Amino acid sequence: LCPADGGSADRAWISSDLPFYLGVAHTLFGGWVMGRVADAARLPPVLGFIVAGFCSRPITDSITASAAPYIQTLAFLVVLVRAGLEIELTDLNRVTVPLGLLPVLADGSAIMATAMYSLGFSLTEAGALAFILASLGDGLVIPLMLELKPLRLG
Repeated sequence: LCPADGGSADRAWISSDLPFYLGVAHTLFGGWVMGRVADAARLPPVLGFIVAGFCSRPITDSITASAAPYIQTLAFLVVLVRAGLEIELTDLNRVTVPLGLLPVLADGSAIMATAMYSLGFSLTEAGALAFILASLGDGLVIPLMLELKPLRLG
């Protein structure tokens, strides 16, 4: 599927002059295909997405290097908006709100304590690092919760 050496040996066929939109299209299509392959193998599709990103890096690295932060922000935004559209106000009650906040608060507190005591960060720096990292976990949990919803498990 992808070169064993990351694509450095066989780069003669890869044009670094591809337009930006072709690099993005290649990455998205490869991610979609590998997600389907992983799903067919009864694995989480996110594993296929990771493999596709790893394999397309030699092709799209020079194309998307400057746009990578924007693409990552857009992807995270799509995940969170999709999760927000699934929430109904009737679903929010005295049980679900604390259960939604407890994991983020626990993760954030643990990361903040680790950053303060192990890395020597100030309280403000440790708190900013902790809750930025704690919020990233939702990007992995929310798609899995949406898959469980039709099964009445989530």
